Amino acid sequence: MQGNRILLAGSLAPAPELDEPPVFYSVSKAARYLGMSPATLYRAIDAGEFPAIKVRGRLRVLREVVDEILAELRAGKTVDVAKWAAGMQAAASGIGGGSSAEGER
Repeated sequence: MQGNRILLAGSLAPAPELDEPPVFYSVSKAARYLGMSPATLYRAIDAGEFPAIKVRGRLRVLREVVDEILAELRAGKTVDVAKWAAGMQAAASGIGGGSSAEGER
């Protein structure tokens, strides 16, 4: 009977796409990509300086966030992640009416 449940559950679940990158990274993996310790990234997340989601006590970082920060670094920019996160949050909520650089004049 237990074997049937396993087969049934497996047949209903969508097949994982092996060639697609993950949508979310663990904090440890995101920290590794960003060249910092996981403890530093956990502190930034706790301080609201780095975007993450929490599901049942586990933190996850959106891959697109890491990719965007790395792209800015590769373009030769210095990224203050706390200001970057605040700018992204303001842009998402429509507050501020522009980029975060405008308020720094």
